[in-house]
Amino acid sequence: MWTSVRPWFEDKCPHRAAPLSEGRIEDDGTLLCAYHAWRFDGSGKCTSMPQASSRAEEERVKSNPRSCASVRPTMEAQAGGNREYVRDQQNCAEG
Repeated sequence: MWTSVRPWFEDKCPHRAAPLSEGRIEDDGTLLCAYHAWRFDGSGKCTSMPQASSRAEEERVKSNPRSCASVRPTMEAQAGGNREYVRDQQNCAEG
C-alpha cells in the first residue's frame, strides 16, 4: 500500500477570483496567481503580495484570513489495485 498527500486548490484566487489554474508553481513550491502575482503556500496562506504599498500593508493583508486561498488536502491511497481519493475541507483560514 502507498499513500501520498498533496494540496488541492480551488480554482479561485481570494483577491479577485482569478483562476489559479492560470498561474504556476514557483521554485520554492508556492502557487503564483497569474492575475496580480499573489503567492500561496501549501496551506493556502498568502506569502507574497507584490503590489502592497509598504511592508506593513503587505503583512496586514497577509494576516487577514480572507487572503487565504481555499485548499482541500487530497490523499491518494492504493491497496490491492484500488485507488481511493479523500478530500477534507481545510485551509489556512480555519487553522
